[in-house]
Amino acid sequence: MSNSDNDPANSPSHGHKNPDRTDSLPTSTRSVRKSKYTIEELIEGHVPGPISEELRAWEVSPAVGNEVW
Repeated sequence: MSNSDNDPANSPSHGHKNPDRTDSLPTSTRSVRKSKYTIEELIEGHVPGPISEELRAWEVSPAVGNEVW
């Protein structure tokens, strides 16, 4: 390693922030809005309709590709 390797002026991030570094991210936090309704309140009284033949065929078909767990 030469002396020029230690020189901050030769650093690729000199003069701007590196987006891949976590220390360059903002330190403020965002607040998360609390939901008005719970999932139970949203689905209360919901009556599911009939399932189409196409959906039924999809539900019983074997998993393929990245769907396999």
